[in-house]
Amino acid sequence: KVRFLMIVGNVYRDLGLFDGARSVLEVAVELADREGPVEARIDAQARIELGMLELTDGSLEAARRHYLRAAEIVEQRMTDNLQARFVALGGLGHVYAREGRLDAAREAYGDALGLIRRVKPPGDPQIGLALGNLGYIMMEQGDWEAASDVTSEAIEIFEVSLGPDHPVVARAANNLANCQGELGRLEEAYSLHGRVVGIRERVLGSDHPDTAQ
Repeated sequence: KVRFLMIVGNVYRDLGLFDGARSVLEVAVELADREGPVEARIDAQARIELGMLELTDGSLEAARRHYLRAAEIVEQRMTDNLQARFVALGGLGHVYAREGRLDAAREAYGDALGLIRRVKPPGDPQIGLALGNLGYIMMEQGDWEAASDVTSEAIEIFEVSLGPDHPVVARAANNLANCQGELGRLEEAYSLHGRVVGIRERVLGSDHPDTAQ
């Protein structure tokens, strides 16, 4: 029953019906709390789904609460499921970033990166996304050298796994260009920005707002 409610809640969320999604997912969480035999993975997933909903709806305190509880369930009842803990920690990082708690976000994203490196083979795009999240927070903190290093690694992964013209490559290259500019490496920054323009012109067209940006 919990699994079915999660499916219904996600459908509501995807349709933008947040109140309906919240009601259904909250029932799923209550059942998971009340029914001891409910599989821990489903228990944690219900909370992760509710955390995603609250984050999308801007309810950061509620999102943080659900992600923290999901991380606790994983740590206590399914310690070998590193992927589930990665998702919960990544969600927490998103919440902390939105709240402006940059140190907490950096720690959560860093821990998530360490977990996904243990789960996925080198070069997996999920590792690239985790690196990108961490690099973004480093940029927000003004730690440009560290941000440059992790973003460069993310780009290498994305180029191989997604292709050199993928929009994710362009976004990461744009971040790296900003890092290089802040570090005074203007020729590298100029070259990277030129590459971003080229990708967006080829993929999105010359009249697209992202190309203009």
